[in-house]
This record gives sequence, structure tokens and C-alpha cells, in this order.
Amino acid sequence: MRRFITFGASALLGCAVAAAPPEIRISGIPYTPAGHAAANCGMYSARNGGGTSFARSGESLQFTPEKPLCIYNGIKVHQCFPARWRNGALYVSRLDLAKTLLPLSSARTGVVRHRVRSITIDPGHGGRDQGAATRRLREKIATLLLASRVCEILRRCNYQVNLTRGSDRYVPLGERCRLQRAARSDLFVSIHVNAAANRSLQGIETYALTPAGAASTSGGKPSQTSFSGNRDDANNLLLAYLIQRALLRRSGAVDRGIKRARFAVLRDINAPGVLVEVGFLSNPREEQRLLDPAYREKLARGIAEGIVAYQRVVERK
Repeated sequence: MRRFITFGASALLGCAVAAAPPEIRISGIPYTPAGHAAANCGMYSARNGGGTSFARSGESLQFTPEKPLCIYNGIKVHQCFPARWRNGALYVSRLDLAKTLLPLSSARTGVVRHRVRSITIDPGHGGRDQGAATRRLREKIATLLLASRVCEILRRCNYQVNLTRGSDRYVPLGERCRLQRAARSDLFVSIHVNAAANRSLQGIETYALTPAGAASTSGGKPSQTSFSGNRDDANNLLLAYLIQRALLRRSGAVDRGIKRARFAVLRDINAPGVLVEVGFLSNPREEQRLLDPAYREKLARGIAEGIVAYQRVVERK
């Protein structure tokens, strides 16, 4: 991936970044006041926000105290650590300031400018690995149908697109990363379909690789392990946000948020990448929707639109 310059808060906002106040540590994790974090993103306390809401023209940020979840421009974003109340003030982790808030905000701090010409699309599972399955639909087929359509749309937009598999065959996880590296693609998007024992669960979620020092959204302990995919942490999150936003606009699905995980297909790529879960086969309503070509078209266009939106952000002058 070609590297150019990094977006900076002071350059884009036309003012200096706010001086850092004394940070505190909570359970050994460095935290900074939420107001300071928001100011670095160019946002300030919203009226009647109770100290948890911040805004500027065209942007809004809402923290959920004591939970690792914020709402950025109406989209759920799972944080590395919960926001915490201490001494009457709300604090957010410095890792979230660097890895969650600044990349998403108009400051785009940490986001690297690069060209987007080639994309690797990865239909999850395949062959002997069928993934989630019902009597009417298997994940490996749903992901192939959807990925093939995304590929068609992107090629019509003059992108070079590679599929990690173009048929119902088994491709090891490590091979999928190798294929991306061999193609030297500028982006990587892995497509999957969810399933859960709780059949009421529904919605779309998009994953970026967990940053070093954080725990994945599903739980576990924070890890300091860094993979090659972590070199693009800021771009990964921005790509996840733009794809999630476009998918929700197109589909009207439930927003399950932008999440973090150390998935094997995201660890060893050398370009910004995400993994998208487009719905739950275990949910009867979503299974029916995924069987509908018209609905799959909405999903395919959502993924493609998110990629185009990402390109516009990272290539703009």
C-alpha cells in the first residue's frame, strides 16, 4: 500500500490541539477527561448532554458511561475500554482517544492517505467449511453470492478486484492473507454471516483488528501483541465505520456496531481491512432476507459504497 502523509488534527481544524491535562490511571489504564478527548476531535460539550455528549457541525459523539460503547454520528462504536466517571467528570482511555475517536472524527489523526485501486474481497468459509447453516441456506454460499456481486459493482467502478475464492472451495485462513499480500491490494474485505443460539439476535456488525493493548470486543484480557494488520489501525477503523454506515443506510438492518477482534484473516494482511457480518442466519427474519436477491443487492451495494466513501476520504487533497 502506498504511503503518503498522515492527517493531523491541527492541520484540518486550523487550530492547535488542546493541551493535555493531567491524566489518571484506572486499573492501570491511562485515562484522559472526555472533554479533552472531544476537543482534540474538534468537538465540544453538547447542550444538556450531561457531560457525555459532544458535537460540532455535522458531527456528534455520545459516550455510554461505564460501558465500552460510544455512538458516533448515530453509529455504534465499541471502544477498547469503558468510559469512567471519576470525581464528577467523565474519562475515556487514551488508547480510545488514539485508536477510536481521532481516526473517526474529522481530525482523522492517524489515518494515512493512500491510493485505493485494487481490493481483495474474501467470501468467508467454502468447501468442507460451510460456516453457519440452516436447512435453506449455508453461509459459504451466501458469502460467495454476496462477494461476487460486490466484485461486479466495484469492477464497474474501475477498481481491480480479486476474490480469495470464486467457487465453493476450501481456502485456509492463512492462504487468504497470503492472497491479499500477493495481489498487493489496497484494501481487504472479508464477508461473513452470523449465527447464535439466541434466535432473536439480528443485525449487522463490522470488525476491525483489535489494537495492541486492548481486549477484543467479545471479551478476554488485553493483549500487547501487535500483528502486521495493526500498522493500519486508524485506517481499519475508518473503513469499518464507512462500510457499516453504508450497509445500515441501504439495508435498514439493526446496528450491532463496529467491533474489534483478532481474526486470523485480519492479522497478517498488509493493507487496511475489515470483516463484515451481514446478518444472522439463526434469525428467521434475517435468513429470509438473505435468501432474497433484492436484499443481497442492497448489502452488496452497501459494502461497495462504503469502499468508495473510504477512497474519497483517504485520497482527498
